Amino acid sequence: MPLMPKRVKYRKSQRGNRKGFAQSGNTLEFGEYGLQALERVWLTAIQIEDNSVGYKYGENNLALQLDWKGEAAGFALGAGLEFRLSGSNSPANPWGDWNSYPDGGTRWLDEDLLEKRILAGFEASREFGPWRVYAKLRAGAAFDALSLRASRCYDDADIEGAGNETPVEKLIYLFSPTEGLTVPIFSATLGGSYRLELR
Repeated sequence: MPLMPKRVKYRKSQRGNRKGFAQSGNTLEFGEYGLQALERVWLTAIQIEDNSVGYKYGENNLALQLDWKGEAAGFALGAGLEFRLSGSNSPANPWGDWNSYPDGGTRWLDEDLLEKRILAGFEASREFGPWRVYAKLRAGAAFDALSLRASRCYDDADIEGAGNETPVEKLIYLFSPTEGLTVPIFSATLGGSYRLELR
């Protein structure tokens, strides 16, 4: 073994075992997204970072999120505040209204109208033996909210490539900010779970 001292009591370091499923640290306490291993392997921190390649809200946005976690009276508590600016985006066409990579490179928040969204959230959970109860509350509003519209390049003859789209490309729609559209956002969740330990 390279870089191993010559004299140690046990030449092979103990790395634990990988049998069975995780018995702890396998629940999503706060937030909406998490990584889940689908097989038993050793992971390094770099490998986990390499797998976190997605965006939470897609392209053409800027978000600021502040989170807090704490405990009080036996409850695990969490709170968050989020502010987001979003421009037009489409899950099917990363170039928006263009059919190919736009001249001048990437466009980011360069529209006159942007969606402004603010969200506040609160979460609490408590364990009673194998039982866990939790509550989540989110509230906020989206100003000049995103709404679905047809891509403009299919109607604009001045844009290079317009009129050469396939039938599938003509079905591509974009989410775009709509002036004056304000959408309230509210969600509440109450739930419970039971941890079944198999040995």
